[in-house]
Amino acid sequence: MPLLRRLWVLRRLLRRFLTAACNHDSPNWHITTTAPQTLAHFMRASVSALRPNLAVLAASRLAQARCYALDAAVKNRIDDLVQKEKLFVFMKGEPSMPMCGFSKAVIQVLEIHGVEAEKVPFFNVLSDEEIRQGIKEYSEWPTIPQVFINGEFVGGCDLMIEMHQNGELDDMLEEAGVARNVPTS
Repeated sequence: MPLLRRLWVLRRLLRRFLTAACNHDSPNWHITTTAPQTLAHFMRASVSALRPNLAVLAASRLAQARCYALDAAVKNRIDDLVQKEKLFVFMKGEPSMPMCGFSKAVIQVLEIHGVEAEKVPFFNVLSDEEIRQGIKEYSEWPTIPQVFINGEFVGGCDLMIEMHQNGELDDMLEEAGVARNVPTS
């Protein structure tokens, strides 16, 4: 319901309430509450009804993000970035200064495996909204950061940590030839 319509309905209800409060013979009048208390309760309820429902807002934003179609030009840009490097990270910020904790965690996991942060090829998705939305469609993965090894999507932060813990990441990075041999001690 548009805001002006809500305000008009609120005004009409308030007018009815005040008319009933002044007329003690009205069937809407309750002796157990005073007019100021009832009016205060009514106003609190009415104001909260005017606030946008956060669940509805979140759902509409999610639907808007899902409706994003991957443009051919954006897909080609992403293809070029992913294919030209053995390891590529789409992240928020830069490896030297990540702008989110998950991006920082991915860089730290890569450093544990001998990949120098300064040498990690990356794209800062905060600098380009088309790439930020496009990479989600491209990989069919809803979150950032996203890691690609040999042109294939490997995962985000949670999958990188899981692969680190079970030893899969070592093998993948060695096969790609991007990890230094790090002594395991």
